[in-house]
Formats: sequence, structure tokens, C-alpha cells
Amino acid sequence: MSNNFDSNPMPKPLDSRATGASANQPLKRGPGRPPRSLTPPIPRATTAKDLRSVPRGATIQPINTQAFEAFAGPARNSSRTNPRTDRTQSAPQGTPQQPAAAYHAAPPRFRRQNIVDAPAQPQSEAEANRLRVAAWRQNESGTPMNSNPRPVDRPTSSSTANEPLFTRESINNGHVIERRPRRTTAASAAPRSASTANSTVNSTSPAATASPTFAPTQTNGDSRKNDRRRRMPMRRDFDNQPAEEAHFAMTMQAMEDTTQQTPATTPQPAKLHTEAKTGKLRLIPLGGLGEIGKNIMAYETDNDLIVVDAGMTFPDESMPGVDLVIPDITYVQEHVGKLRGLVITHGHEDHIGGIPYIWPKMKCPIYASGLTAGLIKIKLTEHGIDAPIHIIQAGERIRLGDFEIEPVRVTHSIPDALAFAIRTPQGLFAHFTDWKIDHTPISGEPFDFVRVAELSREGVKLLLSESTNIELPGYQMSESVLSETFDSIFKNAKGRVVFTTFASMINRIQQAIDATVKYGRKLAISGRSLEKYIDESMRLGFLKAPQGLLVDLRTASRLPDHQITFLTTGSQGEEFSALSRIASGEHRHIQVKRGDTVVISASIIPGNEASVFDVVNNLYKQGAHVIYGKAVDIHVSGHANEEELKMIMAMMKPEYFLPIHGEFRHLVKHGRMAQRLGVDPGKIFILENGGVIEFDADGVGRVSAERVQAGQVLVDGLGIGDVGNIVLRDRQAMAKDGIFVIILTVDKQSGNLISSPDIISRGFVYMRSAEDLIYKARQEVRRMFTNHNSRYPMNYDYIRKSLREELAEYLYEHTERQPMVIPVIIEV
Repeated sequence: MSNNFDSNPMPKPLDSRATGASANQPLKRGPGRPPRSLTPPIPRATTAKDLRSVPRGATIQPINTQAFEAFAGPARNSSRTNPRTDRTQSAPQGTPQQPAAAYHAAPPRFRRQNIVDAPAQPQSEAEANRLRVAAWRQNESGTPMNSNPRPVDRPTSSSTANEPLFTRESINNGHVIERRPRRTTAASAAPRSASTANSTVNSTSPAATASPTFAPTQTNGDSRKNDRRRRMPMRRDFDNQPAEEAHFAMTMQAMEDTTQQTPATTPQPAKLHTEAKTGKLRLIPLGGLGEIGKNIMAYETDNDLIVVDAGMTFPDESMPGVDLVIPDITYVQEHVGKLRGLVITHGHEDHIGGIPYIWPKMKCPIYASGLTAGLIKIKLTEHGIDAPIHIIQAGERIRLGDFEIEPVRVTHSIPDALAFAIRTPQGLFAHFTDWKIDHTPISGEPFDFVRVAELSREGVKLLLSESTNIELPGYQMSESVLSETFDSIFKNAKGRVVFTTFASMINRIQQAIDATVKYGRKLAISGRSLEKYIDESMRLGFLKAPQGLLVDLRTASRLPDHQITFLTTGSQGEEFSALSRIASGEHRHIQVKRGDTVVISASIIPGNEASVFDVVNNLYKQGAHVIYGKAVDIHVSGHANEEELKMIMAMMKPEYFLPIHGEFRHLVKHGRMAQRLGVDPGKIFILENGGVIEFDADGVGRVSAERVQAGQVLVDGLGIGDVGNIVLRDRQAMAKDGIFVIILTVDKQSGNLISSPDIISRGFVYMRSAEDLIYKARQEVRRMFTNHNSRYPMNYDYIRKSLREELAEYLYEHTERQPMVIPVIIEV
């Protein structure tokens, strides 16, 4: 199937036969320009300076994916061997086309450093292109481009430097965690020189002794010129490049930066359970498909079961009185005996909000990144639950029965977000939910392109990728773009600033803190969940604030207006949230003044529009200036737009594809996009919650005819699942037309009425202004009761049912309303 990235034909790859360049010779091109074959024709009008301010929904010409072929390698059905599973050789060797000496002369960032099992393999055309690009970049700079990567802030840890985060004894049910050494930046690694090119990293490690680490080799230019280049920052100037070429260059730069973070040693991957090869692998979405929220996915083999995420969603207008909605895990409960763990991608409510309600029925270990684990702990503590939570990091692997899970670093609107590479007996499954490509994240490290390319070389059986923003063309803006907007808002604010966002939007909270500090304000927090999330994020190092910045609400009320910022919850107009109480004048410490600025930095979840606009209107009535919606760049999505989804699809080259995390139209459009990019239409699965995908022992996937129970469970107060359709229907009836109660007192012996029926009306009519209707209804009830009691004496069940139906019909004829009619018969 043709690749419809753009209407322009794809340029042909470089060929040494045509150019006359060998694999280890630099291309003779001018400085600052990539090889012509890596960039499609691009209009020169748009520059990368506009990337930070591209309006949401703007169309940007998609990049040339052929450039990524150099990193991802040839198609996954290539005949080359898999370096992760073929262990016949102990060190990289030359190929028939390229002798071993040429390998040592090649740029080090394209070598498989410290991997002892890379077999000799014929050099493909993409491999040759990759080496030429590397040589060109080295020829341009004199040193590898990632020799000076930008610093990375890491969260602090309570463990000592020599204390491992995990031990075998710390894992329940005999689960073994295998730790992959973390990638270290060049800034923290010891410098390597040419004289140590053939030295080992660690003489005590068998892997290290068998696999040398090669230092960068200078190939051109005199030493003084190269020294000057080494002292210069290695970041390229993207602002003077066209927008599409700049985005491509930034992506290449990110991949180069990450390549430098090479582990000192690479452990042997654990072998999968071969006995499970005789069975099937089943994927069962229990939530998150055909909807936004309550994401949960089950992976099951004959022996083991794991669950990825356990989220919640907000109730809609058809669920009056319901607090939240969680997925139905009846299927997991029925197979809880082989449940090995709950694995969490990140700390947003639609992925962790259901854990306090679901975990007591699962009682399994929870695996999450540092920040996510801290947020989960807060929720469980509030519900009095003590669950085993284990912290995992990108670059490590954990064993859960038949499943080997490797976290992969992605960028999202919350730090410490992960995707998962799940290795199974049937192949590699890439679980990528909630991500976007952010080259300049507020906190943490950029998207790990290199690991994605490595997974592609390993071969991806099935890609599960989010679909939320498939309808938005172009690329999603970086979180850092908002800093300029917030800076302008705080600079121009004459009075107090009320900043509202989700409690879990840690990056957004950091930007509000930065603007507050810059303009000499103090910060007061209103919202219990917000306070707990901020405390935990600061403890883990994901939020940074100077000493003395935070003040309590009482102190804030005594400060001058221009010296205070209030941070609150309530971006969705929740009834009892801090912002709603401020808007209605019911907050104990914060009353809106004329001249106050209110910033609602969040997108409106579908279904919450009326609540949000009520809050905004009330704030305006009190004289506040409210900044919300899409008119100003005060919010960017944490989800990938169409071109980013294409990019990862092209890099992964999956055999099968399952779109997730979106409404049904999103899933269908994402599936069509995958088809345009070359995925076999018969291998694209569009499912609803409860559908089942089966992979047999040979790795052949299909949609099963079986469906499992996968509905929704309503949480109302302390009740979990006790509110069903009947209760909701009654609530809707009472909310619509009120309630009409009839009380009849009858003689226990004779069954006759003792007194005139009493009537109570609530929400139907005001009884004093409708005395005539109430009088006639009372007479009609007396007539109905006498008639039915004479035919069926003292059969009160039948009489109550008949009264309910006949009186409801009578009231509708006279009022065209349908209140809930409740007959009550009391025997005396």
C-alpha cells in the first residue's frame, strides 16, 4: 500500500554507486544542511520560530519518513538477524562489503556499544545511508553532535547511591525484577579519548571485557579548529531553518542526544517462558475504547494475566448524583488467581483514578514510575488501603510471569510518563498511550526516539497507540510555549491572580510557580488534593519552589492584591471545587474583587461545558477578568497530533495495529491512517470495550467472537456499584418533573379508608398555588382506592401499582408533566 505522508513523491535514498562515496566517507555538502535525500521539498516562507506559536489545528507539511529509515532500519520482515536474540558472536565485526577496520573508523554513535552479541550482518542501503549521515555530521562539527547534551533534572531518591531500588525479596508472589542500567548523559560520564579506543569499560564484567567501547575518532580538520568547535555549544540553530525542516532537525538532534546516553553494560534479556508458546495471548480492553477516560487493558496468557492502567471518568448529565465512573473488572476478578500485577503508565486520573476502588478486588503488586507511584500512594492512603507499590524506571525490565515489561520514556503533560514494550511468547507489543513528542519538556527528559528505533529493529508485533488528537493536523505544541503566555498574564495583572488547573498537571503548576516567583508574589493553595499532589511532587523533586513562597490562605488575605497568587482546583466546574465556591461567593477565604485575573488552564472535557460556563459567568458578574478557552494559549494538549502519530507509526512499522484511547470515530480515523501508512487492513483492529484479540502460538492475530463483560461501575459516595440503571432512572424522573407522594391510612380489620388521603408534592407543583389540582387529585385517589379495594380487598400490592399508573395518567392529562408517583398505604 502506498505511503501517503504527502502528495510529493518521496526522494530516492542515497546510493554509493551514484555518488561515488564509500560508506565511511563524509558527504561533501555545505555546512548546516542535511543530505538532500533526507528532506522533501519545503516552502521557505515558514520558519521554525513559528513552531512555538502555531495555532492549534494548523496544518504543517508532514516530514519525510524516509529519514527515519536510517534509524529504524529496513522493514521488519527483512532477512537480517535480530541482534537481541542471536548471540553467536562476541564483538562487532566487519561485513563482506565493509572490513572490520571500517567499523572502527565509523562514527561511534552508530555503533552498538557495549553489546556483546551483535552478529555480522550484510550492510543494507539504509545502513550505508546512516553511516554517511553520521560522517557528514562529524565532518560538519568535528565531534559527535551529542557531545554536549543539555542537563537533565532527575527526581531525588530516598535510597542511597549503593542501594538498589529493587531486590528479589521485595517483589510479591515471586516476581523477579531485572534491572537494566540507566542511560547516563555525557556530562556525567567519564570523558573518553582516542587512546582508550580499545579499552574496556569494566574489566570485572564479562560483557564489558568482550565488548570494547570505542572513543570518537577525529576524521578531518586540524586540532585547533576542532578544539574551537568542541568548545562551542553543539545545539543547532533551528530558528533560521524552514519549519518542517527544523522539526525534522530537532527530532534528529533529540535522537542524537539520547544516543549518547549509552549504558555501561547491557544485561542479557531474560528468556521468555517457552511453555506458554503452546497457548494463546489475549488482549482485552475493559475501558478506554470508544470513550475518553477509564483506561484499562488486560493481557492474558494461559498461565498469567497483567493489567495496564486503571482509570476513571466523569459522569455525564444522564447520571445525576454520581461522583465518578470506573471500569467493570468482573473478568479480572474471575481470573484473579493468575493476576501478576497492575502496571501504570502515568499519573493522570483517567489512568489511576479507579485504583482505590478496583485494587481491593485485585490485591496484586502495583508497578509505576516514581511520581506516579507517589500520586497513587496518596489516593490509597485516603481510602485506608496499604498496597505494595514498586517503582520502575525507563531502561529496566520486570518479569511478570509470561510477560517481560520494559518501560520506555515518553513525554506528556505530566512528568515521569511511560510507555511499555511488553515482550510475550507471541512477540513484542508496544503499549503507547498518552504521549506526544516534546523536544523541550518542562520537567524530565525528551521523548526517547532511540529506544523506539531499537524496538522497531527488534520487530513490533502489535502497536497500541492513543487516538485522542487524530483529528488535529500538524504537531502538538510544547508545554514550554505556555511560559511566555503566563509571563505576560502575570506581568499585566494589577490585582490578584487565581490560577486554576488539574491537580495532576504538575508541569502547568511549575509554570505558575515560576511566574509567581518572577513577579514577586506569594502563592496560596486552595484544594486538599492539590496540596497533597504539590507536597508529593516537591518531595520527589518534580516541582521546585523557593523557600518562603507558599503561604496559607489566612496570611494571603492580608497581603496586597498585587503580591498574591491563588492556585486552585475546579477547571471543570465541579460543584464543590474551590473555583466553583469562589465564583458563587461561598469560599471562606477568597472573595473575588474587581480587577482580579482568573486563569483556567485546562481544556473543557466534553459534557462539562455548562458547568464551566456557569463558573465563568459568575466570575464576570463579580468583576473578574477571566482567561479561558482557546482564545489565548493557556493550555496545550498532552496528546500527539496526526503527524506525530504518523511519525511513530513509521518508525515502529508494526505488523498489527490497535488504536486505543479515543472515541469510536477517533479509533476509526486512526485505523485508516495506519492503512495509508502501509499496515495490512486485515491486521488493523477496531474494538469496543469487552472485545477480545487473540494471538495463537505462531503469533497470528485475529478478533475473537467472544466478548467479556466490560461495562461501567458508578461510584456514589461510599457506594461502589450499588447505583444501577433503575436508580438512575428514578433520579432522572425526580430531577425532571419532581415527586408526588400519596399517603392512605386504612383500617387493618376492614381495609377501609380512615381519613382523607394526604398528598406531598416536591418539585412538581407548589401546593399553595395549586390547591385546586391537589383537591381534585385527592378526590380521584379516594375514588380509585375504593374501586380497587372492592374488587380485590386488602390486596395492597395490586392497589399500589394501580394507583401509581392511574394517578400518573391523571396528572399528565391536567399538567403534561410526569412526576414520580409514590403511593404509601399505612394500616392502623
